[in-house]
Amino acid sequence: MDNPYEVALGTAASIAASAGVQASTLVRFAKHFGFEGVTKLQSVYRERLRDRNISCD
Repeated sequence: MDNPYEVALGTAASIAASAGVQASTLVRFAKHFGFEGVTKLQSVYRERLRDRNISCD
């Protein structure tokens, strides 16, 4: 969560590697918080980054 760009733009494997966990752990993490999977979790990060970039213009 300290690297929002990595979460928004990385693959499940790269995010998990950066966090020092297995990709399956990342999937369980996303599901624990009510997301269908990592892609849905990433969509929240992508939207926030997009909103941040729009407000900076």
